[in-house]
Amino acid sequence: MATGTSVALCWLGPMVHVALAGASLTLAWDRSTDKNVVGYNLYYGVASRTYTNMIACGNTTNATVTQLQEGTRYYFAATTLDSAGLESEFSTEISATPAGGMYDGVNLNDPSQAMADPDGDGRSNLMEYALGTNPFNSADNQDGLQPWMTQASGSPYLAIQYKRRKDVVGLQYIPEVSTNNQSWLSDAGHVQEISVATLDSQFDWVTALDQTPVSATAAQFIRLKVILGTNVTASEALIGSATTLLGNGGNGARNTLFSQRMVTPLAYAGIVSHLGAATLTDSNAAWTVNQFNGTNGSFYAAFTNGWTVDITNTDASTHTLDLGSDVRAVAAPGAPYTIRKHFTIATLFGPTNQVGLAAGQNPSAADNILLTIPESQQTMTIFYFNDGAGTQGWFRADYSSAADQVIYPEQGLVVRRGSTGDLLLTLAGPIKNGPTVAPINTGYNLLGTLQAVTNLTLPQLNLYTGDPNTGVAGGLNPSAADNLLLVQPDSTVATYFYYQDSAGNQGWLDAAYNSAQSVSVPAGSAFYLRRKTPYPAFNWIMLGNGR
Repeated sequence: MATGTSVALCWLGPMVHVALAGASLTLAWDRSTDKNVVGYNLYYGVASRTYTNMIACGNTTNATVTQLQEGTRYYFAATTLDSAGLESEFSTEISATPAGGMYDGVNLNDPSQAMADPDGDGRSNLMEYALGTNPFNSADNQDGLQPWMTQASGSPYLAIQYKRRKDVVGLQYIPEVSTNNQSWLSDAGHVQEISVATLDSQFDWVTALDQTPVSATAAQFIRLKVILGTNVTASEALIGSATTLLGNGGNGARNTLFSQRMVTPLAYAGIVSHLGAATLTDSNAAWTVNQFNGTNGSFYAAFTNGWTVDITNTDASTHTLDLGSDVRAVAAPGAPYTIRKHFTIATLFGPTNQVGLAAGQNPSAADNILLTIPESQQTMTIFYFNDGAGTQGWFRADYSSAADQVIYPEQGLVVRRGSTGDLLLTLAGPIKNGPTVAPINTGYNLLGTLQAVTNLTLPQLNLYTGDPNTGVAGGLNPSAADNLLLVQPDSTVATYFYYQDSAGNQGWLDAAYNSAQSVSVPAGSAFYLRRKTPYPAFNWIMLGNGR
């Protein structure tokens, strides 16, 4: 054996690459300080310290290994040769997995395949490969990337945790953050990798933290960008929001009107094969019995045109969903759709009241959550029951369990607090893309601003369409027109209406006939819309600035 020091094998800095024309890896090492060394050998194989291949490299300090199997981990070590032909011991071993080739039948060398999304979950094949998820299974997206909120120095921060492949040369993972879901930043001053934990032999769990705190007036956005060669892809945008639930301030109960600003993670994506009277069949689906109903919770199907419908039963044998209503007028065979789980009182406020609302043995003794039920024009009162003897939970005023009470995506809600001190409710999840259709019934409707990234003026709400059958009805005064009501924390109400006369004058006004064109509804808040008779119910197509 050569008496000189064994070579230290390393990656070749910025020249390390995955050749897009085929699976190859370039490795390099420092030149030996032993003057007797005249050459180097590079060994590799698919098992640690079991090398089935060798490349005689001569007196060079790098080598490119070709004809490797994409997605297979290889192990490498090098030796030195002296002028007498004696060979050193193996160097320290390194390993790498060449990307850029076949992955579950997808050729990542082909840009069109790398950027395709065959399972319709919003993530490209390249992103699925990077996260170790199945490009043909839309139900596994939570396995590779998850958002969450954390506290630091008394402020909430948005973070993501994602799976990162070990030693896959040329595959870059870049967390990015934004204040507006448009301009994205990835420098250390805005987002930092704060931890790496081993998941298994192939992946690490990486946590990246946004460096800008979330506040009640400013949400934050985060996503993951992945680069392989010339292909660049990004995950869905995730939002972190905060809502201040006002305390009474010493002046009686105060109200906070708010709405969710995100949807729940994707549960399934597919293509409609057949629509019946309140049924949807997807012949390619592989569901389990009651997967999207019953004890698994409440789910809904959503279409790209903004319509949603509740799921009441999942039939695995016929690949059919029973729906809460007939959607044949708004969807058709061949249409893509997604399935998501509904938010509930427990998922918004915590199953054991983690947000910290004042509990009590009845609604009068506790803080209240108020939901308006448009169909019945009733207000549902919900509170956190605690008798001090161990019995506790979310209940309605009639003491029926309310933990699983659904909060619809377009629905607003009121938190009325008689206790002192403000609370901060923080949430994180995917933003809602595309339109949302919200049913507007005659009477009072409490509506959220699901799609708003920033505040929206009254004209930007897209409530007035010029046709009272498809949007709010205008008129000469608040009594003749539909009303938009903004409730203040002290329960005072500001009333707005769409003014319209026979001379062509029109626009949003307040009840004193002042222009309200610049009045805005804050992102993440909620407002009442009072639909007047004799105008019929209509469907509000919510666009907002989060589309």
